[in-house]
Amino acid sequence: MKQLFNLIGSTIKYFATNWIAIAALAISYLNYRQNNSQIEIDSTGQSDWLLSLLLNSGESIVNENGLLHVNLRIINSSGSDISFFDLIVLSSNNKQLTYHCQKQHNVFTRLEERLIISGLKSDYDIIELNIPETNFGTLKSHSLTSLDIIVPADGISSELFVFFKTTKKNWVFRKNKIGYVNSPYQSFSASYRVEESNKPNYKEALEVLRKQ
Repeated sequence: MKQLFNLIGSTIKYFATNWIAIAALAISYLNYRQNNSQIEIDSTGQSDWLLSLLLNSGESIVNENGLLHVNLRIINSSGSDISFFDLIVLSSNNKQLTYHCQKQHNVFTRLEERLIISGLKSDYDIIELNIPETNFGTLKSHSLTSLDIIVPADGISSELFVFFKTTKKNWVFRKNKIGYVNSPYQSFSASYRVEESNKPNYKEALEVLRKQ
């Protein structure tokens, strides 16, 4: 019993002597938890085919090989904004694919001041699109960011992957297992199945659209 009282007394004495250091450590940990990157990917893993992209000018963008659409939903549950960069799309054979960005529409492409606002699906339904401005951006705190990735269908196989980095560094003992394996920054990814059997006959569909 005496040993127990001595242990309790020593513990109380330790906390009384070092309470400033303990409080500082607790505050540092809470700040770390609050500011640490808390990114989640919400993905259905599905893709769909689009016949064309519709611009705010009334014009449209078509591709005779097809346009594949996937939706990337990124949840930032942390208390601070987090920047992302190096947004890329890869095929299953590790080939980097191009995708549509709003910044591609400029004086050099003769599409200045034109924005992609919606897409025409293979069943002729129209869906609204939120096309990335470019390959980097900001994920607002406590928010969901939804990005529609549109990929020309050249060279696409049965699956494609979307990767991006954030400006948060990896933990010292943690490395990325996929995507940017050797990057010191945290990276995230989503995979999507490509149903080639659902791909419409684009030549026939575009002929119908031209006659309308």
